[in-house]
Amino acid sequence: MAARRYILIIAVIGLALIGKGFSDCRMRDWTEDTPQRLTAAEAIANGPGRNVHVEISDFMLSHEYVIVTIDDDDTMWIPVTTAEQAAQYVKNEMARIGTDDVNEIQFDYRPLYFSIIVRIPDGNEEDLEDVYNRELLHGFLITSTQSIGAPASKQLKKAYPSLNMKNLWVLELDRTPSGYIKIVMYFLCGLAIIGVAAYLGLRHGEKTGLDQ
Repeated sequence: MAARRYILIIAVIGLALIGKGFSDCRMRDWTEDTPQRLTAAEAIANGPGRNVHVEISDFMLSHEYVIVTIDDDDTMWIPVTTAEQAAQYVKNEMARIGTDDVNEIQFDYRPLYFSIIVRIPDGNEEDLEDVYNRELLHGFLITSTQSIGAPASKQLKKAYPSLNMKNLWVLELDRTPSGYIKIVMYFLCGLAIIGVAAYLGLRHGEKTGLDQ
């Protein structure tokens, strides 16, 4: 029984590598090696078009972020808005407390509505500091349906009740297009591992037959 389980695990690993190869191959149709430069306003209004490999400028990151933990893996999510939306937020705060001096307000930007969110897999405090110091956000800009699974979606909706998942863009931070050699290696390694699993399965079957 244990032998069958190990063989199955090996086969699943092989299938996962082949699946990764197919996924990266499909993304090649929607990416170019050179990222396109977009402002946050342009990204929200028009999306990335035929090239999801982007660099986003003129943005503002929320001071509040969420850590979603699934199967012991932590992923950080940071809402992003346009610089204009952040500026309006500051004006509203100044009007609320009745001041014309921006230095008199405690600026803690927590937008209720946003259309882009940054995804940082396996993130830590050092990663956060780096992201908050950036003038450009680089990565893949894709729809939430392509990047957010049901468990993560549920936790994000809990943190941001007004979040519209259908109109949300996800920036997969620092993701770059896979080269064709890398994609081919995924396929070859996956097929090789499945071949090993098949060989072990046959040997196990033969041994089981002999024992009987």
